[in-house]
Amino acid sequence: RWKATKNVGAYGIRPSASTRYVLGACNFSVCNFSACIRAYAIRPYKLNILIGVICGEKSTPTVTGCGILHVNIKRCTKTIKKMNHAFIIQVHNYPEQLKEIIDLLHAENHYFFINVDKKVDDHPFKEALKGYSNIFFTSGKERTNVNHAGFSQIRCTLRLLRMARSMNMDYYHSLSGQDFPCVNNKTFDDFFESCDSKSYMHYDSPEEAKAWAKDKYPNRYRRYYAYDMPGGNCKPVKIVIRVLNKFFSFLPQRSEINNVAAGWSWFSWHKQVVDYVLKYLNDTPKFLNRFKYTACCDEVIFHTMLNDLDKKLNIEKYNCLRFIEWHPHRAFKTLPLVLNQSEYKEIIDSGCFFCRKTHPTESQQLKLMLKEYIHDLDSPHSSYGQKFE
Repeated sequence: RWKATKNVGAYGIRPSASTRYVLGACNFSVCNFSACIRAYAIRPYKLNILIGVICGEKSTPTVTGCGILHVNIKRCTKTIKKMNHAFIIQVHNYPEQLKEIIDLLHAENHYFFINVDKKVDDHPFKEALKGYSNIFFTSGKERTNVNHAGFSQIRCTLRLLRMARSMNMDYYHSLSGQDFPCVNNKTFDDFFESCDSKSYMHYDSPEEAKAWAKDKYPNRYRRYYAYDMPGGNCKPVKIVIRVLNKFFSFLPQRSEINNVAAGWSWFSWHKQVVDYVLKYLNDTPKFLNRFKYTACCDEVIFHTMLNDLDKKLNIEKYNCLRFIEWHPHRAFKTLPLVLNQSEYKEIIDSGCFFCRKTHPTESQQLKLMLKEYIHDLDSPHSSYGQKFE
């Protein structure tokens, strides 16, 4: 049995009108699985539940990503003129680098909502940020076990959005622990104060979308995947996941999704977009659940549901204000490129507010240069120009 509820009545925060209780049970037998497949008589939603049983889920709720949310946040009684910004951050390593990021972003009107992957100890992260204000970690049932390429990435994003929205933020910026700031807080705040409530995300180009609609997109959402299987970070379970994914490739594919779109998963959304996304998924749980047991659909679900609403919701579709290098001009081990000082000029010239991926050691010189650049923005008469020419 699954109960999803919001308890945000304390401290004057009114609970959402869409609060609901969801009860679900899964009583399908895995023993009948092969027979059902052979007969091709199984309905897609039942197959979805059976995949959940195989992947280790004890129950399949009607609405996912809710959990039980307790927000114990004392509301500020002082009037704040600036917009309030929520940084929703998913991390699993490098607590000291997270501290560097928050050092640069920390301000009275900046709030940080952080999920430390449930597979790792969150104590080093809490210790690194001890003494900072406006820092809120997920805990209990709200803390998410995030698996790369899994639906858990979507679930975690939604939980952080709900947590931040309960505090009535104006803008919501999704980050990881490897997204490093490129501008100072004044430049950042002034931009969003003057952008007419515009939201920012990055869609694949029309040329890319046309080419990838034939195979890349369908392979992500029509096939079944086991990425969210418990224990996915240990080697034996990774082997099991690969075997299951191979096995699932022989199952009947799920139906097409209309008007599908994709792009980068990082965004800076005005609250009107957040309200639309949360309400739509709450009112249409079937759409949300369609993305369970898929691959990398954190780059598909939001782009698809917002695809034709860019004008209505004032969304810039081809600029998420992040510098990410997918087509490196130097040798690389993984994509996107782990950035270093070689990309410094490109980052500054791009006008982006964040760059990723950064690494504590490989990107050390780059981060020093960016810190000095940010300091130069705060202090126009510094000697920055002579240091890094």
